[in-house]
Parts: sequence; structure tokens; C-alpha cells
Amino acid sequence: MTAVVVDTNVLVSLLLERNVEQQRLARGLFEAADADGAVLYLPQIALADLVFVLSGLYERTAGETHEILLDLLSHPGVSPVNDLPWPRLLELWPKELPDFADAALAAVAEALRVEVVATFDRPLVRKLRKLGLRSYWA
Repeated sequence: MTAVVVDTNVLVSLLLERNVEQQRLARGLFEAADADGAVLYLPQIALADLVFVLSGLYERTAGETHEILLDLLSHPGVSPVNDLPWPRLLELWPKELPDFADAALAAVAEALRVEVVATFDRPLVRKLRKLGLRSYWA
């Protein structure tokens, strides 16, 4: 593993005990990145989505969410991606990838020339394969 683009659902599973197996897999991804010096790309849209999920669905305070983000972004190998490749994103969305965040994730992966995406979204994995991208766990 040299580089992986990470979906929001992996971050949520890493940080919360909502699914024990997914949490184990997400931890394994971050530990593997530490061990081999890989880069885990966190698209800005995934981080914004994470804030929304933590504060909205899991009722974390702004202070708690702030600390979680600081900790996550200080993790070795984690690299936030601030730019969205808008032309490609709009080619993908909504026809090929009806979910805007999924289209952004795929567009970021393509722009960075990263062939691997970490996600627990199985329908998305099938769609990513059609674009020449593969899942970290599949």
C-alpha cells in the first residue's frame, strides 16, 4: 500500500463503536499506513461530512469534534486534500455516481492518481471498479 483515498464511512467507523468489524478494519488501515509509510488522503468533503455526522447524528459538541479532527489530522501519513477536481467531479455526478460525495471521492482519487479507495459502501465499490479504481478491502 502506498496511497489510499479514505471515505467518510471509514473515518466514522474508526472513531466510533458503531460496527466492531468495520472499526477493526479501519484501525488496521491506519496501522498499516503507519507501518509502511503510506499516505492516507482525506478529501476535504469527507472531513466536512465527518463533522456533520459527529455533530448531527452522534451529538458531539464542537469542542469534541475539534479535538477529534486535530487528533485525526496529526496521525502519521494522513494528508488532507483541499482541492476538488470540479470538471471531473461534474462529469461523474450525477450520471455515473448519483451521490455527490461519492463523485468527489472518485474525482479526488483520479486526480491524485491513487487507484485504491477505502470505503465500506459496497454499491460504491462496484461503481468505482467501473472507473478503474479498486477498494482497499475487496
